[in-house]
Amino acid sequence: MLTHIERISSARKVIESLLRARKAVRIYPDNSPIAAKAVNDLYADLLTLLAFQDRISLEIMQDAILFELEEIFHSASQENNISLFLFRDGIREVTFKKGLTREEVLGFVHVVSSDRAREGASDDIVTRMWEHDFKHIRCIVYETEMLAAAETRESAGGCRPEVRDFPAELSRAHKDAFSKKEEEDKVPDVIEFSDEDLICLRKEIQRNRADRTGKCLAVALELFVLAETQQEYGEIENIMNKALDYALTKGQVDILADFFIKVKTAYMDTARNPRFKEHLSRIVSFFSSERFLAKVGSLLDGGLRLDEETFGKLTRLLDKRSIPILIVLLGYLDSIFARKTIVNMLSEIGKSDIAAITEALDDGRWYVVRNIVIVLRKIGDKEAKRHLLKIVGHKDPRVRREAVKAFAQISGGEAMDMLSKALDDRNQSVRQAALGALTDLNILPAKTLLLRRVQSRSFVGRDYEEKKDYFHALLSYNGDDVRELFGEMLLKNSSFRKTKNDETRAALAYSIGVKGEKGFLPFLYQLNDSKNDIVQRAAAEAIRKIEHGH
Repeated sequence: MLTHIERISSARKVIESLLRARKAVRIYPDNSPIAAKAVNDLYADLLTLLAFQDRISLEIMQDAILFELEEIFHSASQENNISLFLFRDGIREVTFKKGLTREEVLGFVHVVSSDRAREGASDDIVTRMWEHDFKHIRCIVYETEMLAAAETRESAGGCRPEVRDFPAELSRAHKDAFSKKEEEDKVPDVIEFSDEDLICLRKEIQRNRADRTGKCLAVALELFVLAETQQEYGEIENIMNKALDYALTKGQVDILADFFIKVKTAYMDTARNPRFKEHLSRIVSFFSSERFLAKVGSLLDGGLRLDEETFGKLTRLLDKRSIPILIVLLGYLDSIFARKTIVNMLSEIGKSDIAAITEALDDGRWYVVRNIVIVLRKIGDKEAKRHLLKIVGHKDPRVRREAVKAFAQISGGEAMDMLSKALDDRNQSVRQAALGALTDLNILPAKTLLLRRVQSRSFVGRDYEEKKDYFHALLSYNGDDVRELFGEMLLKNSSFRKTKNDETRAALAYSIGVKGEKGFLPFLYQLNDSKNDIVQRAAAEAIRKIEHGH
């Protein structure tokens, strides 16, 4: 089973192959190696997706193609714009179904490669599709002029409207519908509610006042599904927008998330007509809009807490269009909890567009950059490595600290050079982050680096707290070489830089006690008789922790 991100990537590959095949068959004959390879590649890419699902539905817009509500192709140009090529002939959706053959793919490529101006052909794309009689390719066509003309002919008692969709079973269904017209005419188009019905409905809604908005939205969506005319769609869409605004004002994010799931399910139904999707797409886009996300940010800043279920729904439903808006919010939210929630959202949504996340690393505000680094660390995509490597040298130590942690987590053993340099950073918190990363790596090169640093002449001059960090890191690795070195260091009583040397022994004794290393007790017993107060107290405290566990 492919993930959503993998499906989107595969769908983009299908479009890229289609564009190559379209160009190839315009230039070369079908039996040429170049054209044959281009068609074979397209066929293979389609089969890759169809191996995991029954159909692939591509929504056609004037300057874009969408798959599962994600944009997989965009072009503002009128030249070689395949979405515009399909859109202007009324095609609003193309579906490839399981069982698709190479011959059908070749035929489809020829249809979308036709140039009526050059060839002098009068047939549009829909007619050409109908002539091919594809069994596993289906189009949804919406031409307002064609529909209006058909309605005029029907009302004048003329012939029935021409069916310009395919496959053939849709034509038969269309004829069946007309054969049952007399029977359907007996059924009223509108069922009126009596006063008693309305009173009962009002009581039912008021029974649970907290859920009135959710019920209102659910009813509006049901009416939207049943709508037939442009006016009905517009009126119901207006009702839904007002209900959405009310729910947003009241902070009912959970209700909005539940509603959006229903909307998206209805939108993904390929049987819906294009007018339905056209109006509903505006409701879908509301949930990735600046207005919606800014309000959510304001609610979070005001103390709103999203439960795990609601948070999960929101992050699954928001698309990559929301990424820039969420990043802007990071720069203005005051609450730590609010910023953390947005960071977690970006960590989920950003998986589909790492480039959009990394762009924010150029922001001039250190706290925005730091949060974006955290997002990249949570995502863990190796694509972010080269961007993080630049941020390791950021002027603000709080950013450098997070960059060190993120780069090490994503790069693993490849981060050794960077971590070695970070150990000498001018800021202690950055050095601590590097030590923590070296500990987490748990690889021999990291242990070797730490041992070399502890044995260096400059180590004794380091800060007391930093020495403890080094010792903690090495004790996590353990091993005979570590035990031997630490045993020597504990008993080393040098007159050279005596104060710093005693401080080092005290820091080591403290770390051993915290780790509960019983193997060092004989050394600690000897230090317990030390004449140096700092060393003696540290040894006594370590013995107590090891023997009594507190």
